Amino acid sequence: MARDYVNEMNRLIAADNLREAGRVTATFQTKVVKSLEGTLASSDGAELARAKLAIYTASRTVYDDVTKMLCVLRARDALAKFSDALPASIRKFDDPQVTKYRDCWTRSEENKPTRCPSRWRWWRHGSRLPGN
Repeated sequence: MARDYVNEMNRLIAADNLREAGRVTATFQTKVVKSLEGTLASSDGAELARAKLAIYTASRTVYDDVTKMLCVLRARDALAKFSDALPASIRKFDDPQVTKYRDCWTRSEENKPTRCPSRWRWWRHGSRLPGN
């Protein structure tokens, strides 16, 4: 699956077809999410993933890194929406507009997604972004 994705992306980038490259990327990311969710859903699957990852690296955090990547991929639409809502430039970090975005970013602990860094908790449970 990854090899096909790389080949397709090479072709699209060479053709300067960024719109199609974005569509292909989104499709691939969706497939990766489904694959990881299926693999990591059971304790047996998680242990198998840990064992296979250990073949490629001695890092003890690699499994946690994979679960964080899964979290980011799940949140990609919300992260894009958040990014689009941010101003193009920020002159002062104590500006009320920046405070509004920071407060949205750091919502209460109850919105914290499982196994995601706390600074990503705003996107869970349909949290709204400022101005939306």
